[in-house]
Amino acid sequence: GTADYLLRYMRQQRCGYNPFLKDSCHVHDGYIVYHHTKTGQHIDVRGGWHDATDYLQYTTTSANAIYQMMFAYQENPEAFGDAYDAAGLPGANGIPDIVDRK
Repeated sequence: GTADYLLRYMRQQRCGYNPFLKDSCHVHDGYIVYHHTKTGQHIDVRGGWHDATDYLQYTTTSANAIYQMMFAYQENPEAFGDAYDAAGLPGANGIPDIVDRK
């Protein structure tokens, strides 16, 4: 339905492993800056969604998207299906796609 169609868009914009591109982004671009013992250490910054096609992420828009999706799921859970696994690849795994993420 419509809810699953909207989730498909979110899956296309996800950060980390993108099942549509079969590739990952932001794998090596997170580093600690200004820490007395950990400066330069790599950190995993994958997760959330890209704000647009520029691969940028903003906490405010991601938080709003999460809130809206979780509220929709809370109010109408039967509208959300299970067509993908946690990695976003085709195949049901018993967990509604709206709450299933690797």
